[in-house]
Amino acid sequence: MKRFLAIAGAILFLGTGWLLAQEQTGELIGNVTDDEDSPLPGVTVEATSPALIGSRSTVTDANGRYRLISLPPGTYKLVFQLPGFQTLNREGIDVRLGRTFQVNGRLQQATMEEEITVVGQSPVVDVKKSASTLDITKEMFTRLPKGRDFISAVTLAAGATDENVGGGLSMDGASSSENMFFADGMDITNMYTGASNQNVYFEFIDEVQVKSSGYAAEYGGSMGGVINVLTRAGGNEYSGELLLYYNGSATNGTPRPSLRINPYDRGLAEYLEYGDDPWPAQYQEDNRHNYEFGFGLGGYVIKDRLWFFASYLPTYRKTSRDAHFLTDRTADATYDQERWYHRANIKLTGQPFSKLRITGSFLNDFYNWRGRLPAMDGSSNPEYDWGADGFDFPNITGSLRADFIASDDMFFSAMAGYHRTNTQQLVGPEGPRYYFDYSNIDVPGVDPALVRPRYWYNYPSAARYQTLRDIQNRWMGTVDGTLFVDLAGEHEWMPDFRSSAWGKMCSMPRLSIPGISTGARTTSRPAWGWCPPPSATPKSTILWVPWPRWRAGAPRSICRIPGRSRTTSPSTSASAWRGNPFRPSAMSRSTPAWMC
Repeated sequence: MKRFLAIAGAILFLGTGWLLAQEQTGELIGNVTDDEDSPLPGVTVEATSPALIGSRSTVTDANGRYRLISLPPGTYKLVFQLPGFQTLNREGIDVRLGRTFQVNGRLQQATMEEEITVVGQSPVVDVKKSASTLDITKEMFTRLPKGRDFISAVTLAAGATDENVGGGLSMDGASSSENMFFADGMDITNMYTGASNQNVYFEFIDEVQVKSSGYAAEYGGSMGGVINVLTRAGGNEYSGELLLYYNGSATNGTPRPSLRINPYDRGLAEYLEYGDDPWPAQYQEDNRHNYEFGFGLGGYVIKDRLWFFASYLPTYRKTSRDAHFLTDRTADATYDQERWYHRANIKLTGQPFSKLRITGSFLNDFYNWRGRLPAMDGSSNPEYDWGADGFDFPNITGSLRADFIASDDMFFSAMAGYHRTNTQQLVGPEGPRYYFDYSNIDVPGVDPALVRPRYWYNYPSAARYQTLRDIQNRWMGTVDGTLFVDLAGEHEWMPDFRSSAWGKMCSMPRLSIPGISTGARTTSRPAWGWCPPPSATPKSTILWVPWPRWRAGAPRSICRIPGRSRTTSPSTSASAWRGNPFRPSAMSRSTPAWMC
């Protein structure tokens, strides 16, 4: 009666929620029999692995069945023991993320004390789930050709392709925005695009799980694939590695010739090759260097109690360009663009006592770049401060998980996580932007000092607005429990409760731009979150509603000269501001083209 009440109470407690728990462990089940295939109750089954703190053991029930739950992925050894029978060792058993593998044991009566060791192929069939799943282990991707981050290995899954036109990873024909990405159980999916919001390099990864179809309703936010990344953990032995990668101009071939329209004659097409001849007869190839260097170190703080793994892999990329300017050849100079990526990972795994395991993980993917490169065809403006341009992209993910095994038939898990990204642009608009679709060299009366080549602009298109901050925040917490019951067969009861919040916090100062007293804005793609209208002082807010995103920006004039027409088309027309509740009065004008 007490057992029935305990099970009923657990079901009521577990049933107050809905499913959405991220798989971070696996499970082994099986049956133990004697020589005559009769079930053997009371057999002790013990599991050990380099991935498991200590050991895990259970005892077979009256039907000879056992279950080892919440096992970290890795390679295990199982030991079956029962007095009066030979000890059976099963080695090389692989446990994978979210998988349930069946490993049976057959014990023989002992005439003397001895052990039998069986080394065979590890089971590969999940006996409980029908999802189409690919597990890519560290041993696999160290032997396979791949890129630097985990996305390049996902295409090994059936139905997965990298669609450049579609914007990224496509699973079974779904668009790239319909996937979900997780790192150590935390959702790292980009709120705008649906792509992965964080690059996790293989040096940080222990296993990648790819679910392409047939997965459970707990992944209801995905109509494509579900990609789950598990980072590396420490162990009872110290291990480390030093990393160094390089590529650059010296390791790459010569770029192919490019076809362009002559900057001053739109009726003339010409090929330009890369070489050492003086510009503009030939382009000079950019001088590129890409350095990746770092380390990884894992081990224990307290043996069989507290493990750690830490890794740091910065990347430095530098591109140098001998820039030339058609409007002022005296301004020719070498310009540099530098990019820094600070990728780091730290993971702690602790087991205060045998039934409780706690894991904490932190990932950093901070990236910035400084210096924009002028165009190779010489159409850029020499007066623009190319070295001052740049962006900062902070990006962090943290998670904390606890697994408590109440009994052989019941365990609980709790997870909390946080993910944050931001975009900070250093340079904004410098007044109205002027851009030439065609040269004005054939327009009569133009001052030679005002002649501009095709595609000339006074500052780059990306500087038409300034993103002061574009913060994506996501908090997530889950509590779930699993109860196995025998009721006209074996059943698994696994309800879950999840709380998740997301949002965007943005700040926008007032801009003073000639002709628009309210401050100028341009519309960007729809996004989750909302930036308030500009005010006298910078202002921040957080709202959890969908709304278009506004950015501070400047109007532009585009000079299009079909034949000898002289018109400009400012982007502050009514159509450019359609849908913006804070739009200024529409403006239009006609101006001689040479004034652009």
